[in-house]
Amino acid sequence: GRGRDDSLDISRSDAADSRYLVGVLSNSLYASYQISASLEDTILALQAGVTISDNVAEGKTDHFSFYLDKINEKMRIILTLVSGDPDMFVSTTVSRPTAKNSTWSAVQYGPDVIDIDPKTDKHACVHCTYFISVVGSRAAMYTITVALESTLPKLSDGRPLEDHVPFLGWNSYVFADTFGSSRDIKIVLTSTRGNADLYVTLDGSDPGIFNYDYRSNHFFSSDEIDISHKDSAVRTNCVSSVNGNPLQCTVKIGVLGIMSTDYTLTLTTNTTATTLQVGRIQQGSVLSGEDGSYRVRLSKELSSSHTPYTLRFSLSLMSGHASLYVS
Repeated sequence: GRGRDDSLDISRSDAADSRYLVGVLSNSLYASYQISASLEDTILALQAGVTISDNVAEGKTDHFSFYLDKINEKMRIILTLVSGDPDMFVSTTVSRPTAKNSTWSAVQYGPDVIDIDPKTDKHACVHCTYFISVVGSRAAMYTITVALESTLPKLSDGRPLEDHVPFLGWNSYVFADTFGSSRDIKIVLTSTRGNADLYVTLDGSDPGIFNYDYRSNHFFSSDEIDISHKDSAVRTNCVSSVNGNPLQCTVKIGVLGIMSTDYTLTLTTNTTATTLQVGRIQQGSVLSGEDGSYRVRLSKELSSSHTPYTLRFSLSLMSGHASLYVS
């Protein structure tokens, strides 16, 4: 396969011993990725804070697991749809939970988030395995993340993450910037219900109301932060002052709930196209002479289930002038 999020299925009917050599070729100066190999119906073990991209056919189920070994740790399971409509079911007693046999579930259309607190939830446990099923009520493409209080979810370049923050609560995320002065970064917080503010630090400290390098606190509108490679905070924290080489600096993002809020958070570097979620509105902005790049991915299963179909792209201007091009 070739592309940003690739998968390759190999079907065989023989029972011979097999060996597969797998290569990953970088088409840029730097590339980070996750890779796995699994058989159908395999239970894939998740790591705290690491986002996995996957797809599930209509009527099929993907299986995951997560081992919680930290006492007094709240756990959050985040299922973000890219297209389609997946549902999520969780259990500690059934290895392949279903709608009829699960302890926790999230089946609404849109962001599916399950919060589990072993201190208050009598069904939760510590030093045990949580089994997670993602069911394709329709063919779907999605990302899944397990977040702990002590492990910040890692944002992926150009990939949206949907979440919820309570009133006056904080959600925190991290992005490892290895590009130094070679790339600019745009962070967009789109509140779909409620209102939240956005705070960012580059020095590794936790963002807060009185601690930030950047912030955006627009009321009832999209919050955007543009981080230029020319900014002093970037030059101080992300580029070596001795020889000008890029350092890996930690971009920490804090979302403060001004009220109970559902939102989508996207971090994109200026050479990456942002994923547009089918059926979701993404807010953005561009400067004069610049362009905003997006991509839409429709799985074969999703497109075939809607054949014939019409994919509509709409651009609604709130200020200024811009043109829409699709290839």
